Amino acid sequence: MNFKNKKTFFLPFLFILSVTAFSQGEKKLTLSIEDSVKYATEGNLSAKEAEISLGSAKRASSYSWNSFIPTIKASGTLSGTTDTDDPAISIGASASLGLSPSIYTSIKAAKLSYQQEQITYEQAVRTIELNVRKAYNKLLYESEYLKLLEANVSSAKLQYDTNQTRYNRGQLAKLDVVSAQVSYQNAKVNYENQEVTFANDLDSFKQMLGINLDTEITLSGSLEGFLSLDSITENSIKDLDKKSADIETLEKKIEVGENSLLATRFSAWGPSLTGSISYQKSGTVNTGIDSDSGVTSYSVGLSIPLDGYIPWSSGALSIENQKDNLKSLQLQLEDAKTTYTMNVANYLKKIQSSQSALKLRQSSVELAKESYQMSLEAYNRGTKDLLSLQSALDSLTEAQVNVMSEAYTLASNILDLENTIGVPFGTIAR
Repeated sequence: MNFKNKKTFFLPFLFILSVTAFSQGEKKLTLSIEDSVKYATEGNLSAKEAEISLGSAKRASSYSWNSFIPTIKASGTLSGTTDTDDPAISIGASASLGLSPSIYTSIKAAKLSYQQEQITYEQAVRTIELNVRKAYNKLLYESEYLKLLEANVSSAKLQYDTNQTRYNRGQLAKLDVVSAQVSYQNAKVNYENQEVTFANDLDSFKQMLGINLDTEITLSGSLEGFLSLDSITENSIKDLDKKSADIETLEKKIEVGENSLLATRFSAWGPSLTGSISYQKSGTVNTGIDSDSGVTSYSVGLSIPLDGYIPWSSGALSIENQKDNLKSLQLQLEDAKTTYTMNVANYLKKIQSSQSALKLRQSSVELAKESYQMSLEAYNRGTKDLLSLQSALDSLTEAQVNVMSEAYTLASNILDLENTIGVPFGTIAR
């Protein structure tokens, strides 16, 4: 291949590489909150580890009946001495099986272990989803905050430019120009600081989702829907299928403890039955296996432990320890139920407080807008100073920020309530 042909061959290849690199560098994503949850759960290492453990527990549960399969062996021997011309040979097979009440508890233990892993996996996924949804809502709030600060910067810049023009015409004192410039610069600094905070939080969010930090992300959601939610009360969640993760975990632990107690009782008092059968044929190398030499042997055994009937034996003490463990778990369950009731009531109060505050804050925005407009008109007429105008603008910005902040607080409290009662996220705020 000459140089010209080589060049012709490599040009398309280089073009493909450059297009690929460009597309990777310029990758853009528009994410809804559901898209974000999907990215996070599919790429999260903790969720993957929990899924592996779940698969192992499911396999153990599915084949826990294999205790009923007998142990089967095949054997063969060749024996003789150095001066023997016809060594002896033998072949045989055997099967043995042991049966005891503990087989039942072993099978049930495998099933309970699988159910525990299911709960653990579901909790891991819910925790990831809860964190993603909260982070997503926080970014929505910060994005709205940035827009308000940007509008504040624009208003301050416009006021500064207006004052500069009026000063040049001799209609305004130098002090008003300097004050307007200071207000504009302060607004710009506040905006730039918040811009850095938003960028850092956005990078943390990308890391949470397993997305390349160079990817440009646009969030398609909004907190606006939380501004007009119907009042959320105890009646709002009364008919929901509630399931507390902590209570469910403890209830399953109690089932495991009860099964463990039964297994310990079986070990201390339960009889065991063993049986085996074997068949063997023999002969020599020269004559072969004699068909009439087959021998069948069998054995059946029954054993009954007696130690468990002695109060101070290890078996009897183990049973008492298992009972104590169950009592402790029952107390923990009662405490978890009380905590659950308190948490639900607490989050409902927080939600109701946020909804009440939102109405007042939205009303404050309308009043602040009216106040700012009146102050601007008065300033332009010369009946109000710049400080009063700036104060009115600051009050308006603060009122608008407070509304979005309260909406974010409401969203977080609703997520916490949904997580506490175990319903799918988005159920209450739907």
